[in-house]
Amino acid sequence: MDTTLTVTAPAADVVIMSGGPRTPRRDGANRVWRARIPAARDVSVAVGPFHVSDTVVDGVALRVGSYTTASRNTLMPIFARAIRELSARFGRYPFASLSIARVPGSQGGGIEYPASIQMQSESVTDAVHETAHQWFYAMVGNSQALHPWLDEAFAEYAERLVDARPEAASWLSYRGDVDRSIESYGTDSYDYFNVTYAKGAAALEAARTAAGRSGWDRVMRCYVAANAWQIAVPADFARAITQFPAAIAILRRAGALR
Repeated sequence: MDTTLTVTAPAADVVIMSGGPRTPRRDGANRVWRARIPAARDVSVAVGPFHVSDTVVDGVALRVGSYTTASRNTLMPIFARAIRELSARFGRYPFASLSIARVPGSQGGGIEYPASIQMQSESVTDAVHETAHQWFYAMVGNSQALHPWLDEAFAEYAERLVDARPEAASWLSYRGDVDRSIESYGTDSYDYFNVTYAKGAAALEAARTAAGRSGWDRVMRCYVAANAWQIAVPADFARAITQFPAAIAILRRAGALR
């Protein structure tokens, strides 16, 4: 949905949100921040005493804010690299901006939103993973309830490619089909992560090797372009890779494709 956000916050605070907020206007003791994102599945808003830095990466307005300047300065080059490397692999970054909010906490990880990410660490792998979701979820959508691997396995796969840390092939023998609904895991979150993330990424890596890396990478970019701003299902991905029967066989054995 074409979305405009207006946030009124205390004048001392900074707002970091989807759509790259413009310079705020003063309203008494507050400031009013506005942002627009033309194609959003959902949005993120973070408000607090952020130390913010702005730059432009290949035409993308990158804003990074953290509660410490050291954390901000660490994250800025990490996200700049993620934008560059993922764009080279999957096609142009899908939005005009990317806003990063490093929120207090030490649990690690992050959470993705269109054109915005909230982080709880300075982890390089987490940053690449969450940035990859701008392609797989924010642009190429999917049912995160029914087919969570179509964004999480793809983001894990992208993270592993960029960081040159292949997922262990042993994950391919882990029990359970990759294409499973979240409900099917019940309360077993470890099983969910092991199957959806690790086994799913391992299956995609094995499929890439079987298909030939350069040809597979070209088809991946075509898959992204063909399914942009829609909701993809596993059959859409299967159609995109029909020229790679060995890769399809690997993904079927992993239970990612039927």
